[in-house]
Amino acid sequence: MTALKLSPSIHHRMEALFQQQMWLWGQDIRAPQGNLLKAYGFLYASGAAANALKSDKGHHSSRYAYTMSESAPLQLVLWSFGLALSDGETTLFTERYRLRWRVLSGDLPADLSQLKALPPTQALRQVTEPLLWERVYKLWRAWCTTVADYEAWVLQSQGLYWRAQSLSTRPRGVGRKALAEGAVAQAWRSLAQQLE
Repeated sequence: MTALKLSPSIHHRMEALFQQQMWLWGQDIRAPQGNLLKAYGFLYASGAAANALKSDKGHHSSRYAYTMSESAPLQLVLWSFGLALSDGETTLFTERYRLRWRVLSGDLPADLSQLKALPPTQALRQVTEPLLWERVYKLWRAWCTTVADYEAWVLQSQGLYWRAQSLSTRPRGVGRKALAEGAVAQAWRSLAQQLE
């Protein structure tokens, strides 16, 4: 039976990888060789609400969305302010700077450009239904595998230098440790195995 919460060590590892990956995706979006997320197959949309916010004098907004695998079992949606995972039945969301998963009570809005536009949510730590936890773990494993596949593609298409350069620009030198421990893709595959 699936545990009703993550162990502290697995949560810490997931949070560290998530924060690192958000940094890497940001670097990949601005890559000199072109936007790597788009090259991999992520669909990009800035949304009408985000465009309206950008047009307000003095208001800066980078509220874009990158969507991966709309037709696959896992839908991953990435914004500058967070990440959502969905299998069509369960949708999880976490903010960018705090890995605190929330279960959405409805579908993601088509034009989500602000956190306050999310449907009502329930903190994952409050969920007590074993079947929902099974789906959450399945979503997490699919997420880890999807990110691992993306990172393997980056390594194959861009080479180790690009990923090493991206990690080395991360504040406080945190990124270098990930390469010393092994490839970024392998770290995500390892986390997926820990979630079995």
